[in-house]
Amino acid sequence: MEHPKAYLLDGARRICIEAPTEYGTNYLADAFLARTPEGHPRVWIELSKEALDHPVAVGNAFSDAVQAALGLLLPLGMEWQVLTDLWSKQASLFQPISIAITGADRAPEFVARLMDCSSAEDRWFLAGESLDGFDLRQAERTLRASDLRLSIEDFSPAFIEQVGHDVLNRAIEESEGVFERLLIRLHQEGAIPEPVRPTSRGPRLLVPQPVALNPEEALSHLAEKGFWKEAL
Repeated sequence: MEHPKAYLLDGARRICIEAPTEYGTNYLADAFLARTPEGHPRVWIELSKEALDHPVAVGNAFSDAVQAALGLLLPLGMEWQVLTDLWSKQASLFQPISIAITGADRAPEFVARLMDCSSAEDRWFLAGESLDGFDLRQAERTLRASDLRLSIEDFSPAFIEQVGHDVLNRAIEESEGVFERLLIRLHQEGAIPEPVRPTSRGPRLLVPQPVALNPEEALSHLAEKGFWKEAL
């Protein structure tokens, strides 16, 4: 399901969104990339909590993103400073490009360096809970949580009819108009299928199911991604 306020992205090439993820920032990143002009490569870099003060985790996220989107192999297990230097020498081969970065506030210096490598035709989408570390004057459009809070007027008549006016009104009130909370509430009402959140690697269940993890597999995965301290 597309975010009901995705229309706010229309016509802007540089967008900053300052809001928690539950307001639907991943859905908006997905909608932004879906609006990519023909011929533009699309890159989605997701910076998780692991990236905070962890240059290698940022580098791994960047490497994974460009490999998935562009087929460009950048080494894993290296700090982002090294990888952005490599990228700066090759970026022009892929430009103009559309780049979405979610969790951007977890590595503002990385984002700033990446933007330094951009061309005038590149499209940018940055989302994070706090964008105090960014020069928002560079953005053509800045949205905040208050701009993304939903009311029943934001939904199409067809959707209202599908889920039921009273059900939707009640879910909006109980979720305070926060998009992901609203989806979960509507699913609990049996009004929509189990909701998924778009990610750079494809959709994921909004409410993850518990899984059993083999300790040896977990150790191997951490080592492969360069998280040596965590592996120890």
